[in-house]
Formats: sequence, C-alpha cells, structure tokens
Amino acid sequence: MSPHLLRTFATVVPGTRVLVAERTTGEHSGPLQALGLAVIRDDVLQHEAEAPEWAVVDVSFDAEVLAGIHQQLKMGGWAYLVWRSAGTAPPPALEAAFTAAGFVPAGQPARILEGGGWMWIQIVRKVDATTPV
Repeated sequence: MSPHLLRTFATVVPGTRVLVAERTTGEHSGPLQALGLAVIRDDVLQHEAEAPEWAVVDVSFDAEVLAGIHQQLKMGGWAYLVWRSAGTAPPPALEAAFTAAGFVPAGQPARILEGGGWMWIQIVRKVDATTPV
C-alpha cells in the first residue's frame, strides 16, 4: 500500500464508503479497512444501496472504466486514481479521459517511486453545477 494513499485516507472520516478496484486483492482494501473505512469491492458494488463517496482505482483503466466509476460515485465524490508508468510525465490522454468521464482533477498528478517502480497518482472529483467547491 502506498504511503501517499495512507496519508490521503487518514484524513477521511471513519465509516466513509470507499469503492476499491485493485490489482491484488487486499493491497489497498485491507489498510483502508484498518483506517475504519467501509470498503466495497468493485465486483459487489451493484448490490449496494448507497453510492460510495470515494473510489480507489489501481487497475488498468481507460475512458470506459472512468465513466463506470463516475456513474457509481456520489455527486461530489472523489476518486484516487493510480497508474503505473516509467514515464516522466503522465500520459497526455489521461486528463482528457478524466474530463470526458465528467471528473475534475484536484491539482496536478503526483509521481511516486514505490516498490521499485514509478506510479502516478491523480485525485479527481465528480462535480456538477450544484457541487460546492
């Protein structure tokens, strides 16, 4: 689990519903549960009555996956997106994919060296005209 992710979610109120799509089962969901968050795996979300307020996405994703995450989150919800890349800059199409899915980036992406490889982190928010900023 990323120390960056732990620092980010340490500020989230315990009990907050978090959708987790991860490469390895438990990689993120276990530590998030230890923080007192209500973790929902992406493969069981369709059975949940209440939409999550956060999502952690650490899988290969594209515009279709981002649109699905956007649809499932509460309005005003946040997504913590991880993509792994050796590049020194995030893929140019990524911001366009966020925007096309209806997300607004919260700041610039962060590049983190972890576990012998580089990863990029971007936090985005689901907004509409009524969402307070």
